[in-house]
Amino acid sequence: VTSIEEFEAWSRAHADGQVARIAVAKARVLDLLATNDAAVLENPRGLPTIRAVVSLALLRSHELNAADVIRIDEVVEAPAELLSYAGRSSMAASPSAGGLSGGLCGTACDGVSLDVGLWERDSSTLAVYGIARQNGRISSNTVTGYFVCPTTCTTDANCPNNAPGLKVSCRTQANSTRICVQDHLTWSTASIGMNGSYAYDTFVPGGADPVANTTGQSFASTGAWYTDKRVGNDNGTPGLDFLIAPPATGNACSIANAPPSIFINRSVAQTPVVADFPGRAFGTFLTVASGNSNSGPVTCGSFRNGLCVGAFDYRTFDNQDTHRRMVIAGDAGSSFINPPFLPTLERPHLLGPGNHQFNTSGLHLPEIEVDAVPPLSGPPSMRHAAYTLPPNGPTVIAGTSFAAPTVLSVAIQALHFEGLFSSLVFPMVNKAILMASTRDANADGAVGKSTSWSSTTDSEDGAGQINVSFLSSILTNNTYHFTNLADTSFVSCGTGCRKYTVTTLTVPAAKRLRAALAWQSCMTSEGSTPVLNNDLDLVLSCSGTACPGVLQSNTVVSELEMFERQACAGAPKTATATCSLEVRIKNGAPLQPCGSTTTERIGVAWRLQ
Repeated sequence: VTSIEEFEAWSRAHADGQVARIAVAKARVLDLLATNDAAVLENPRGLPTIRAVVSLALLRSHELNAADVIRIDEVVEAPAELLSYAGRSSMAASPSAGGLSGGLCGTACDGVSLDVGLWERDSSTLAVYGIARQNGRISSNTVTGYFVCPTTCTTDANCPNNAPGLKVSCRTQANSTRICVQDHLTWSTASIGMNGSYAYDTFVPGGADPVANTTGQSFASTGAWYTDKRVGNDNGTPGLDFLIAPPATGNACSIANAPPSIFINRSVAQTPVVADFPGRAFGTFLTVASGNSNSGPVTCGSFRNGLCVGAFDYRTFDNQDTHRRMVIAGDAGSSFINPPFLPTLERPHLLGPGNHQFNTSGLHLPEIEVDAVPPLSGPPSMRHAAYTLPPNGPTVIAGTSFAAPTVLSVAIQALHFEGLFSSLVFPMVNKAILMASTRDANADGAVGKSTSWSSTTDSEDGAGQINVSFLSSILTNNTYHFTNLADTSFVSCGTGCRKYTVTTLTVPAAKRLRAALAWQSCMTSEGSTPVLNNDLDLVLSCSGTACPGVLQSNTVVSELEMFERQACAGAPKTATATCSLEVRIKNGAPLQPCGSTTTERIGVAWRLQ
């Protein structure tokens, strides 16, 4: 059992170390810019990028195009897509520098005051909206800072609302001040976790829910509710930098020396390239909404170092067999079409709850619009939640914006269940476990539309949706593994074949085996997208009386490999297979370094069902 204070001190020290490395890496170029009268527009503390206005002579100079400058974008419309310097000491904390050993879940897995970042804001207006910190249903803790101070107000009329369907209201805070609160931010954090017990209700204010959920069903606290929130209310680089490397001295709206947000959700359109950096260099777990269109590409189509989350429609809340990828009227649904520059990359990774009963009923979420001070009498209800109330609505809450933070909640709880210093602190390990905990959510195949992760555009629901009982089984039985692969970790398995054996297991004929391998993209020599400097494959090699043979997941563009070995049809019930779960490197190639990092950190998880 680890105290939250000890964990925060460790994560803060790691973030400070990364900031120091980045500062050293930038020092020469910043000095060069200063001596040539360049105007530095952005110099984030925690991100390896500088944005500046420079002369043409300096832009073309050998000094600026030296080896320590990985890339120069001369014209950039979206500053958040700048990424130049190397994250060369990625996840540098070693066991000898503090120890990363397994732990136990000493209390209820409710979030343990971990700092969770919201990287979003309404970009259609200059107003900055916060979240309702006085509402104990969202979190029993605090908001630990805003990148930009929220808009203060007296009445709702002081809060501009230029985004159709988004309600912005003036809300009283715990310190008696009033700020403008945007529903999107509020409901996103509600999807991470809500405090209190709830019962399903069948109505919304002003009218009946057209599709009632099961009545009489009650729930205890939902999700990872006991968390601190930080709001990086800027959609670009500065908002992300504030979350992963909060300033030590604080600002007008932040608490001094706050720990970094090791979990971040992004529920806005488009995912800039820079989003991949924190996962590799800071150990930050990011979930990103995939978008809500059946015809357009996913907004996180090239995102690798985290989870690109789509949405499913839970047609019956307690029966996963009825769940399907979200499709609602008006050509809207959970995006799954890959971007043209990466047509073979399978996205989304998985699905979270995004809708109930097609377009007739939105998500059923706990009521959050009523202040929790003083405490309400009796449990609030799970209701057909809406952005705006009648007569101007309701516009139901539905979409990947609310599916993504729900999946982040599961990642937070998984880490707490195993212990804050368990190997799940590494995002790729947690990612592999979540992916192995999935089940088909589209009735179209075990993984995508086949039995393995694919380099074809065949996936509408990714690996499906998380089944928490599967997740619990993996964690309880410790059927997961992490290591820092070195080139010497591999042994020969024949001509053009080198393997690393994860485990050996016995698979009964009647059981299915689902497994996932995750690692991260390299951020030292990326072009327009992060680089997979190593092509790893996940392989199951079986012998025995139950369907011997080799099953392999071997995509060429993905940071994720998955397969599901089906039950052995026709074999005697007592038949078994002895299987070796392996990681192989394509064509037996040598393991490539990422900058000065010569190892590749991987997570592998598996389960029998």
